[in-house]
Amino acid sequence: MNETHHTSSLSSCLSPSLRPLFPPIPISQYLTRPPPHSSNPPRSSIHRDQKFFSSIGLGDLGPAQLGSIIKRPGEVWGKLSLAAAIELGLIGEESKEGPSFSSSISVLVAVGSVDAFAGAIGSLGGSMSNDEHGREENVPMEARLALICGTSTCHLACSPSPIICPNVWGPFFDVLGTGLWVSEGGISASGKLIDFLLETHPAYQEAKQKASDEEEGTGHVQQYFHNHLASMATAQGLPSLALLTPNLHIGPDFAGNRCPIGDPALTGSIVGLTLGASSLDSLALLYLATLQALALGTKHIIDALHSAGHPGEITHLFISGGLGLKNELFCQVHADVTQCTLVLPPAKTEGVLLGSAMLAATAAGRYASVQEAMEGMTMTGEKLVRPWKDSRVQAFYAGKEEVFHTMREGQIRYWARMKEAMGEGGGGGGGGGGGVGGGGVV
Repeated sequence: MNETHHTSSLSSCLSPSLRPLFPPIPISQYLTRPPPHSSNPPRSSIHRDQKFFSSIGLGDLGPAQLGSIIKRPGEVWGKLSLAAAIELGLIGEESKEGPSFSSSISVLVAVGSVDAFAGAIGSLGGSMSNDEHGREENVPMEARLALICGTSTCHLACSPSPIICPNVWGPFFDVLGTGLWVSEGGISASGKLIDFLLETHPAYQEAKQKASDEEEGTGHVQQYFHNHLASMATAQGLPSLALLTPNLHIGPDFAGNRCPIGDPALTGSIVGLTLGASSLDSLALLYLATLQALALGTKHIIDALHSAGHPGEITHLFISGGLGLKNELFCQVHADVTQCTLVLPPAKTEGVLLGSAMLAATAAGRYASVQEAMEGMTMTGEKLVRPWKDSRVQAFYAGKEEVFHTMREGQIRYWARMKEAMGEGGGGGGGGGGGVGGGGVV
């Protein structure tokens, strides 16, 4: 395959303001692929390790099943037929009979992306208007991490060279169409975990009613808890509501641990319940401890990336997804735990949809590259959530982090001891999560 189409720098087509985010990297340095936007790309000589597929029971898959053409996100894959375009409502039926109808009317199909990657495309190119001293911030791409928060959470970090981080997925080359390598961490249950712990609590219905009764409230139960926690902290004379949970700790692996432990058998746990655990106050504290545990999970992933050699320090988290955009306390806890600045897009901006629109705009020729689309279509971060630089809060979270890791390590020891007690041998982690007895409350 002729690779001369890709020997130029990826950043050469960018405007000066965005070039620092995308350092010069020849695409052909790592992978052969068809030239971008080619309507008839040559077939690439992709080599797949057939022994690997056989070892996982997929030996019957080959080029005929998996294909041999690789295209980048934002390239044109093809065109819809006229019938399909009309059936999907993209071209009106009446246009077919109109005097201006031409057989050349077409709807392009762009190479898209999975939802989390689209969210990264739609958010990572954003700029920050001002830092805390009123100056414009210039944050390199390696210092940015996309946090796509919803039912689960994905953590996407970019680097100019591959970073091998155990139990963090990837690295994937050019999956955002930017010529960079992407490492993907994740928490399998984040928004889902919050909902589960709230909705199964005896005081949840009372909290919902109080949230709807508040004259100046939003009606959202999570905002109600934010206000309630602030009142509790004030009543106890605490400088921050974060300090309300010194004796309540949550192991958030209710759906296993995706990253960076990579053990689907790990289970969730709660330490610190009392006989008063059915009260409204106890539910508010459980909610706060859950947000803290999820933020500690994000910090665990960031620390793993740094330990694996991610270039530079991750300092900014770019948010997309409903959980991050609609939950102020979620964002502040993440900022305080990770000591990163969170960058939120303008209100009602959905990063996943915006990223998909960027790929479509690139395929349609509106922009010459995905990078240019990210620059032209990403709005400046409307809100920055900065970590609270309070030594008491920082010391508190250092303690919570130690307990966070100790709880997981303890769970693995408990499994090993009970396997030994049951005559199954003293294996390590994993294998403890089946059935009713697999998880639970400590």
